[in-house]
Amino acid sequence: MNDQDNKKTLSVWHYAGLLALVVLVVYGRTCTFGFLVWDDPKHVVDNELVNPPSAESLAKIWQEPYWGLYVPISYTVFAAEATVARRTVPGEIETRPNPAVFHAVSLLLHAACVLLVFVLLRRLCGHDAAAFAGALLFGLHPMQVESVAWISETRGLLCAFFSLLAILGFLRFVGYDAQGEQEKEHAKTSAISWLGYGLATAAFVAACLCKPAAVAVPAVVGVLAVGWLRHRPLKVFWLLTPWLLVALCVVVLTKTQQPDSVVWAVAPYWARPVLAADALAFYAYKLATPILLVPDYGRSPSAVMGHWTFYATWALPVVLLGSFCVFRSRRVWLVAAGVAVCWLLPVLGLVPFDYQRYSTVADRYVYLAMLGPAFALAWYLSKPRPRAILTTTVILFCVLAGLTVNQISHWRDDISLLDHNLAVNRGSVMGNHNRGYLYSREKQYRAAAQHFSRALATDPKHGESHLNMGWALASMGYVEDAKGHLSEALRLMPDEPLVHFNIAGVALFCDDDPQLAAKYFKNAVALDPGFVRAHLNLAQARLRQGRVDDAVASWQSALQLVHPKSKAAEDIRRAMKEAREGTE
Repeated sequence: MNDQDNKKTLSVWHYAGLLALVVLVVYGRTCTFGFLVWDDPKHVVDNELVNPPSAESLAKIWQEPYWGLYVPISYTVFAAEATVARRTVPGEIETRPNPAVFHAVSLLLHAACVLLVFVLLRRLCGHDAAAFAGALLFGLHPMQVESVAWISETRGLLCAFFSLLAILGFLRFVGYDAQGEQEKEHAKTSAISWLGYGLATAAFVAACLCKPAAVAVPAVVGVLAVGWLRHRPLKVFWLLTPWLLVALCVVVLTKTQQPDSVVWAVAPYWARPVLAADALAFYAYKLATPILLVPDYGRSPSAVMGHWTFYATWALPVVLLGSFCVFRSRRVWLVAAGVAVCWLLPVLGLVPFDYQRYSTVADRYVYLAMLGPAFALAWYLSKPRPRAILTTTVILFCVLAGLTVNQISHWRDDISLLDHNLAVNRGSVMGNHNRGYLYSREKQYRAAAQHFSRALATDPKHGESHLNMGWALASMGYVEDAKGHLSEALRLMPDEPLVHFNIAGVALFCDDDPQLAAKYFKNAVALDPGFVRAHLNLAQARLRQGRVDDAVASWQSALQLVHPKSKAAEDIRRAMKEAREGTE
């Protein structure tokens, strides 16, 4: 290697180091944030499969789906993080995970993805500075904040990391240019070359086991290999056949867990292409004007179809595609658009998915789709440009960094995030439900009921809001109204232990009906044997019935589920002792 090559190598490392530094500086404050009430409890904090983990829980993670998705690698990573992050809460024996560990992992994953994008763009465009600019766009765009700042979306970052490894491995296998086919064919006979293909395939499988969105990777690879590198389509197709089979298996498995019968936001077939075009128009708008970004935009199929813009927004992506076709350098623009659209295909609404009941669009869906705009920018800057263009690009990145820092601030805690979401989308189902939950937790039941009511006004079939509305009304003394909401929650979520628990609570503490209460507490225990509060309240209901031995049995079941030296264990032993003494 000559001096020029040494300088080039040092330059590459300098660019990579600067990228990592920028990402760590801009996103570093997320490590001081906590868990969010929005999905973090069900995925991490209250997920008994990962917190605390055990050999049995890890086996279960790999044996069956969780919350409608089979993503065992993601939950295995959560379990590993929870093991490292366990800390003792002052005054208690039990431990709670430290959110800083989870945020640090997300931050490092994002930095790794940015570096992989830099490597990929450098290979595709052959220009270090241009690849640096493209990777910087990928890393700094404010729409990426949701994926980095939200612990639950670590799944998406893991998926993106393995997806990028798979893309890089496949393109390296086929070659970054289509010249010298004879030499390439000879190279492919070597064991080392096929080993690289095998590793790329393994990375793709790992991406699918992190999040089903990875099924789009073969399409992204095909666009780059055929559209940009000009490899023969048939050759690329045969090499991607194993990947397509894996993707098909993932799609079938996911649909068995989320069939149309349980996905409430199912649009008619004729409307789905228009909804997909509307989603693309929305993403194009937010890409150009990344402001007022929230987790729930409320753009469900019914909400979009109920507005006149539904009949107009589909034209924007069509016009953009048409304009790309007439550009002088149309190939690069079509490839960039193809990469973005291919990654978004699973979540455009062509096939109904669970979150679509709230919104078809979400910032986290754009994470790897940002590779398309990043590629377009890298190619554009790889050509000689006037100094004014370069100055404008620098200013653009400064603006993006400022917007990203501001967007990150909204994710610092529950109240900041939810109030921001409701300021942008007042009818947000999840925003209102979670804000109501926080008020309810603080025993501000009237304010909680107002938010639950707004959530139900947007989605009358939102079982969680009926559940919590029922408990809030019961707490305020409106028992009959509470029963109506709890009955609706039971109809919508018959297998949810909390529904049975709250119905039993109303029966026990409001109607003084220990027999009915015991029935529903038993249902809650049957649905979730680890539900400690259900065991404890079942004991109270049996005690009121005069069934002391049965009450003691319930307390003993609860005692097995808590730490033997905890305050909860002491309270249970005291209750059993008092119950026994009362019968003597």
